[in-house]
Amino acid sequence: MGDSLGKLRHELEVAQRALAEAEERCARLHAENLAAMEEFEDTRKQIERVKQEWMAALDVVEDPIFLHDKDFRILRCNLAYQRYAGIPYAQIIGRHYYEVFPLTHAPLRNCLQRLEKTAVAGQEEDVEFGAHTFRSRAYTVNDQQGGYLYSVHILDDITERRKAAEALAANEKRFRELVETISDWVWEVDEQGRYTYCSPRVKDLLGYEPAELIGKTPFDLMAAGEAARVGDIFGRHIAAREPLRCLENTNLHKNGQPVVLETSGTPVFDAHGTFKGYRGIDRDITERKRLERELEYQAHTDVLTGLHNRRHFFELAEQELTRSRRYGKQLSLLMLDVDQFKLLNDTYGHHVGDTVLQKLSEICTRTLREIDIAGRIGGEEFAILLPETMADHALEVAERLRLAIAGATVQREQGDCPVQFTVSIGITSLVATDSQIDELLRRADAALYVAKQAGRNRVSAEEVT
Repeated sequence: MGDSLGKLRHELEVAQRALAEAEERCARLHAENLAAMEEFEDTRKQIERVKQEWMAALDVVEDPIFLHDKDFRILRCNLAYQRYAGIPYAQIIGRHYYEVFPLTHAPLRNCLQRLEKTAVAGQEEDVEFGAHTFRSRAYTVNDQQGGYLYSVHILDDITERRKAAEALAANEKRFRELVETISDWVWEVDEQGRYTYCSPRVKDLLGYEPAELIGKTPFDLMAAGEAARVGDIFGRHIAAREPLRCLENTNLHKNGQPVVLETSGTPVFDAHGTFKGYRGIDRDITERKRLERELEYQAHTDVLTGLHNRRHFFELAEQELTRSRRYGKQLSLLMLDVDQFKLLNDTYGHHVGDTVLQKLSEICTRTLREIDIAGRIGGEEFAILLPETMADHALEVAERLRLAIAGATVQREQGDCPVQFTVSIGITSLVATDSQIDELLRRADAALYVAKQAGRNRVSAEEVT
């Protein structure tokens, strides 16, 4: 009996210790569970706080943003998305986004490609929604194992940018049409002076296709001397960043013919103020310059003989007189008169008389130096200025002219005998007291009178002291 009680007592003690240990383990587990639950709740709150902060940040963004699952059902969206959708948040969540905003019959292409992993990085597409145009971009978010979590979809309202781009394109189109229809050649060069743009008009002006000139410089189209002259002017303008205004320059057409252009341009700078080149136009003034030269020639030239007319001869003579006096140079003057010219006209007619004057002019041009100045100052009266020529040498020139003229003939009608004619010449030279060309002309005219009185066809020099 005593042994049985002792045994039971022992088993009871063992059971009590086991129970105490179990209670202790339970208490410990409970405490651990409470700690885990608190940690879980803290983590949940932290995640929720992050989500709240993240969504608050998204709400600040003016572009519509939403998240959707693999079935394209909306998980979250920002305020901008709600504004464009035009319905409350509660009515958005859980619905297919393409049934809410933007309204389409199916998910956008870049969403599908993202899910199918066929999208190219940065791929975008434009979608219309009412009066707005949005640029759509979709991104997928995966877990650490690569499993799909959700997609982020961003809609960028590009309505104004698109309108601006369309307006810019329209302006560029108008500008291009204008450039291609005006008669001037429009061009652009970089900071090295190389063409970066040439309008089609250059084909008409210089015979080159626009593409042929890209990379070339204007100086590649000029003769060496002209390129040096224009290059010096252009270089000074570039250095000063100044506009070019009506710079006349002679270019060579593709066929080798000269073309006179009038160039105007303005410097081009980028947004930072860095010089990028010039933009301008070239105008073909070849015909205008030809007409100007013709008008100048007519204004300065005797129509019948091609020599200087009276007014221009006196202008040149006064200039040469001033130069000779300033530098102490010699100067001589010849006066020529066709002998018996009235009789010649009365006998053979004015046509033959005109031909005689033309022949005289031809002989003068052929006999005289390039620096000599010959002019018709009256009906049959001519004057020749001989710069840097002393009296004795002027006498030689006059005699050479007289002989050449006396040996010349003028053809009449077919079968008729040719006509010969002679001239009388008076000579004088510059003296210290001469201040005007009229003084030399008076002396030369007096010497001419002496030659005629002495029998014509001769040279007479007026001696001065």
